[in-house]
Amino acid sequence: MTAHEGEEDAWVGAAKIDFMMPRLKTVYETKKSDKMEQAHIAQVKFWLYVLLKSGIEEAQAIIEYSKQRERTQVRLAAGEEIEIEHWLKEIRTILESNKCPPTINKPVCKQCSYYEFCYTDEV
Repeated sequence: MTAHEGEEDAWVGAAKIDFMMPRLKTVYETKKSDKMEQAHIAQVKFWLYVLLKSGIEEAQAIIEYSKQRERTQVRLAAGEEIEIEHWLKEIRTILESNKCPPTINKPVCKQCSYYEFCYTDEV
Protein backbone atom coordinates (compact mmCIF):
# COMPACT_ATOMS: atom_id res chain seq x y z
CA MET A 1 0.00 0.00 0.00
CA THR A 2 1.39 3.41 -0.95
CA ALA A 3 1.07 6.41 1.32
CA HIS A 4 -1.83 7.83 -0.66
CA GLU A 5 -4.10 4.81 -1.10
CA GLY A 6 -7.40 5.36 0.69
CA GLU A 7 -6.77 9.05 1.26
CA GLU A 8 -9.40 11.72 1.10
CA ASP A 9 -9.58 15.39 0.20
CA ALA A 10 -10.46 17.36 3.30
CA TRP A 11 -12.11 20.76 3.62
CA VAL A 12 -11.43 22.42 6.95
CA GLY A 13 -13.07 25.82 6.94
CA ALA A 14 -11.83 27.56 3.80
CA ALA A 15 -8.67 25.40 3.62
CA LYS A 16 -8.59 22.42 1.28
CA ILE A 17 -6.08 19.79 2.24
CA ASP A 18 -5.37 17.69 -0.84
CA PHE A 19 -4.44 14.41 0.85
CA MET A 20 -5.39 13.42 4.35
CA MET A 21 -5.87 10.13 6.13
CA PRO A 22 -8.38 11.14 8.82
CA ARG A 23 -8.10 7.87 10.73
CA LEU A 24 -4.36 8.53 11.21
CA LYS A 25 -4.79 12.31 11.60
CA THR A 26 -2.12 12.61 8.92
CA VAL A 27 -1.82 15.16 6.14
CA TYR A 28 0.33 14.23 3.14
CA GLU A 29 2.02 16.70 0.84
CA THR A 30 4.14 15.62 -2.12
CA LYS A 31 6.84 17.89 -3.54
CA LYS A 32 9.36 17.25 -6.29
CA SER A 33 12.39 18.39 -4.31
CA ASP A 34 13.34 19.84 -0.95
CA LYS A 35 14.69 23.04 -2.51
CA MET A 36 12.00 25.08 -0.71
CA GLU A 37 11.77 22.85 2.36
CA GLN A 38 11.13 25.65 4.87
CA ALA A 39 8.18 26.90 2.78
CA HIS A 40 6.83 23.35 2.53
CA ILE A 41 7.07 22.94 6.30
CA ALA A 42 5.33 26.28 6.85
CA GLN A 43 2.52 25.20 4.51
CA VAL A 44 1.79 21.96 6.36
CA LYS A 45 2.20 23.63 9.77
CA PHE A 46 -0.55 26.04 8.71
CA TRP A 47 -2.75 23.06 7.83
CA LEU A 48 -2.00 21.47 11.22
CA TYR A 49 -2.90 24.78 12.87
CA VAL A 50 -6.24 24.86 10.99
CA LEU A 51 -6.93 21.27 12.06
CA LEU A 52 -6.08 22.10 15.68
CA LYS A 53 -8.41 25.12 15.63
CA SER A 54 -11.11 22.80 14.26
CA GLY A 55 -10.72 20.44 17.21
CA ILE A 56 -8.40 17.86 15.65
CA GLU A 57 -5.51 17.54 18.09
CA GLU A 58 -2.17 15.78 17.63
CA ALA A 59 -2.36 15.74 13.84
CA GLN A 60 0.83 15.32 11.89
CA ALA A 61 2.00 15.93 8.34
CA ILE A 62 4.33 14.01 6.09
CA ILE A 63 6.05 15.79 3.23
CA GLU A 64 7.22 13.37 0.55
CA TYR A 65 10.04 14.51 -1.74
CA SER A 66 9.64 12.38 -4.85
CA LYS A 67 13.03 13.11 -6.49
CA GLN A 68 15.01 12.27 -3.35
CA ARG A 69 12.62 9.52 -2.24
CA GLU A 70 12.66 11.05 1.24
CA ARG A 71 10.03 11.98 3.80
CA THR A 72 9.90 14.69 6.42
CA GLN A 73 7.52 14.33 9.35
CA VAL A 74 6.08 17.58 10.72
CA ARG A 75 4.18 18.28 13.92
CA LEU A 76 3.20 21.53 15.60
CA ALA A 77 5.52 22.23 18.50
CA ALA A 78 4.48 24.12 21.61
CA GLY A 79 4.27 27.83 20.90
CA GLU A 80 4.16 27.52 17.12
CA GLU A 81 0.47 28.43 17.11
CA ILE A 82 1.50 31.94 18.21
CA GLU A 83 4.00 32.14 15.34
CA ILE A 84 1.33 31.09 12.82
CA GLU A 85 -1.11 33.64 14.25
CA HIS A 86 1.63 36.24 13.68
CA TRP A 87 1.88 35.10 10.02
CA LEU A 88 -1.89 35.53 9.68
CA LYS A 89 -1.69 39.02 11.17
CA GLU A 90 1.02 39.96 8.65
CA ILE A 91 -1.12 38.60 5.81
CA ARG A 92 -4.12 40.63 6.99
CA THR A 93 -1.95 43.77 7.11
CA ILE A 94 -0.86 43.21 3.50
CA LEU A 95 -4.43 42.53 2.37
CA GLU A 96 -5.74 45.65 4.07
CA SER A 97 -3.01 47.86 2.64
CA ASN A 98 -3.64 50.06 -0.39
CA LYS A 99 -0.12 49.33 -1.59
CA CYS A 100 1.45 46.07 -2.76
CA PRO A 101 4.62 44.95 -1.01
CA PRO A 102 7.81 45.33 -3.07
CA THR A 103 8.79 42.39 -5.28
CA ILE A 104 11.69 40.29 -4.05
CA ASN A 105 13.07 39.30 -7.48
CA LYS A 106 14.41 35.86 -6.60
CA PRO A 107 14.93 33.09 -9.19
CA VAL A 108 12.34 30.91 -7.45
CA CYS A 109 9.65 33.55 -8.18
CA LYS A 110 9.37 32.47 -11.81
CA GLN A 111 8.12 29.04 -10.71
CA CYS A 112 5.66 30.38 -8.13
CA SER A 113 1.93 29.90 -8.58
CA TYR A 114 1.42 33.56 -7.66
CA TYR A 115 4.00 35.02 -10.07
CA GLU A 116 1.39 37.02 -11.99
CA PHE A 117 0.23 38.80 -8.84
CA CYS A 118 3.70 40.22 -8.21
CA TYR A 119 4.96 40.85 -11.71
CA THR A 120 1.93 42.04 -13.67
CA ASP A 121 2.15 45.73 -14.51
CA GLU A 122 -0.71 47.60 -12.94
CA VAL A 123 -2.49 50.12 -15.12
